[in-house]
Amino acid sequence: MRHTPLIALLLAGASLAACQKADTTNTASTAEAAPPPAALPATNDAAAPIADAPDASALPPAPAPPVAAPADPTQAYAPADNAYAMSSAFGDSPPDYTYDQGGGVQPWVWTASDNSQRIAEAVPGGERYYYYQPGATQPYYVQDPDYGYAYQGGALTVVFDKSGHRLAPAQFSGRVQFAGRFLARGQALKQSAGSAQHRGIAAADWNARRSYISNQQQAWTRQTQSDPDWRTYHDQHAGQEQQQWSAENARREAWAAQTDARTGDAARAAQERQRAAAAQGGAGGPQPGAGDQQGQGGQPSPGGAHHTAPGQPPTGRHTTSRRGAATRRRAWTEPARRPGASARRRTEGRLARRAAGQAGATAAHVAGPRSGSPSRGGAPTDRRARQSRPRRSARPSLSVAPQAWRRHASHLSQADPRACGAT
Repeated sequence: MRHTPLIALLLAGASLAACQKADTTNTASTAEAAPPPAALPATNDAAAPIADAPDASALPPAPAPPVAAPADPTQAYAPADNAYAMSSAFGDSPPDYTYDQGGGVQPWVWTASDNSQRIAEAVPGGERYYYYQPGATQPYYVQDPDYGYAYQGGALTVVFDKSGHRLAPAQFSGRVQFAGRFLARGQALKQSAGSAQHRGIAAADWNARRSYISNQQQAWTRQTQSDPDWRTYHDQHAGQEQQQWSAENARREAWAAQTDARTGDAARAAQERQRAAAAQGGAGGPQPGAGDQQGQGGQPSPGGAHHTAPGQPPTGRHTTSRRGAATRRRAWTEPARRPGASARRRTEGRLARRAAGQAGATAAHVAGPRSGSPSRGGAPTDRRARQSRPRRSARPSLSVAPQAWRRHASHLSQADPRACGAT
């Protein structure tokens, strides 16, 4: 009798239960995640008219900064790439708070756990962003819809065009005066952010402007790939940046999921929960829907995780031998076939032993009882004949072989989220 379908059904049901348990755990951990330290909950206020901040030509005059080449030529892309990493870490998280800057302008502020900051204000054609190192009063990078400005010690070091290409000093000489105005504007914004009254943003305002931030992030990604020198720098420092920002990104995506769940956007909240789980994997656990993050030398990036595709043996576990690893791989990839074969072999063995015992009993009965041995009702009384009779066999078991089940259950207890459909 073949019981493979039933065994496969039992294993599939256990796999589904493990997946559901893992999904429930991830959802609960995201829902209970603590908000960023400076974050205020979004309000249900109606969307307010958005006043644009002055563009570059309308900002108050300010001293032009000195122009200086980067102290380390290999670090020319560092300010832009650091700002890009910070922006990526904030992800789809709403601002921590807003405040009144004057003239109807209400900048948005994100503060990371290390006290670095991003401040954004609406300008004609998009947003203008200011990026600050922890505790700094002046931005190290400013990006408007057309140019990016990198600073070091109050000096202008690099200017990038809209495509992300680095301009030669002779090409950005006409932008130096604007760079000075942005530096002064960034200092004023940072001062007001520390002294003005903070308010939670209106969810309606966030939903109206969040596409600008998403578009800016996508454009930045394209820029890092279009400039070979920037791409080289980014690839060399990707592992370090991931280690620095993965925990922040997990916290931000979890906060974004909570915010969208409260405002009724369940579909977006589900996507953000998946990204939060992936970011948590970047800090030391599995990242669903991604390959291994490789750093230099072919080794996993710092803070990176070992990932597996659905149907592949889990990686990242310690093994004592190749034989042990091969056994685990077979148990993972062939969970149903092996237990079914074991059950059939046990059943066939019992039937063979029963047939042999019946044959022995028949032979003893034909030969008759030994001389001097009492007989009851003509039944054979020879002890060896009685011992040769097969004992009544239990109904063949439909259960899975215990060893194979334990091997499979050990994997189910650590179910990979991607095996449950996470992307």
